[in-house]
Amino acid sequence: MTTATATATAAAGARAGRAKIKTVVGTRRQLDAAELAATGLRDRWYPIYPSRFVGPGDMVKVRRLGVDWLLFRDARGQIRMLEDRCPHRSAPLSVGQHLGDRVACKYHGVQVDGHGTVVSVPGMPGCALEGKTVTASLAVEEGADMIFAFMPLTEDSEVTEFKLPDRLDNPEVSWFSNYAEWNSPWRFYMDNVLDPMHGAFLHRDSHSMFGGDTSARFRIRETDRGFFFEKTDQRGKNFDWVEYCRESMDYVDLEIPYADSAGPPGVLSGS
Repeated sequence: MTTATATATAAAGARAGRAKIKTVVGTRRQLDAAELAATGLRDRWYPIYPSRFVGPGDMVKVRRLGVDWLLFRDARGQIRMLEDRCPHRSAPLSVGQHLGDRVACKYHGVQVDGHGTVVSVPGMPGCALEGKTVTASLAVEEGADMIFAFMPLTEDSEVTEFKLPDRLDNPEVSWFSNYAEWNSPWRFYMDNVLDPMHGAFLHRDSHSMFGGDTSARFRIRETDRGFFFEKTDQRGKNFDWVEYCRESMDYVDLEIPYADSAGPPGVLSGS
């Protein structure tokens, strides 16, 4: 190897060493596949919290995908979502003060706006933090009485177009939102709602799920947005099919038929 080649190789190695390591947004570290699978897949839109639960002046802490976040409305009523961490000494911003278009950390008064930019350090005017965007902020949308956020993998992830599930975006469909937090792995929930067979057992005492057989044959049928997992020998009797949809967010679509004895005929659908 010539001296020139060796020098070039060493320089390339030095540049690679100085290259910024991409970390998962909100964690400031890399996560392996097992951790990502356990906390939730990234680069997707997620429902975060009911809109009505965050009023003017409120500061709400939520934990999503293994990270603590702060929700607040700015002076214009726009929802903002920041990592719940002051960039100074990592104190939680959620216990600080709402200042309209920004929040102030209770520890030293550092003020962070809705984009994660430090706009003031009262205890040390002219501090190098001022003007720097050093707190993670997320793209958010509101729809169907829900706050949604795009959960990026790394800071250079491209935010995809937001789209509500079809039923929630259809003015001819009436709906109500149901919010609950369960202390269980998210994959357990997904496995449950993708399982049409459990309705005939677990919910058999329900007026909407007492019908149908307790055994069935199934198939997977692909669609342009995901796939159906459905019974092949029964339809319209119980929780007989579910469609897994992969659009701007991952969700499931299903229908539960109501018997005439339950009131006006029709179906109860879920997304």
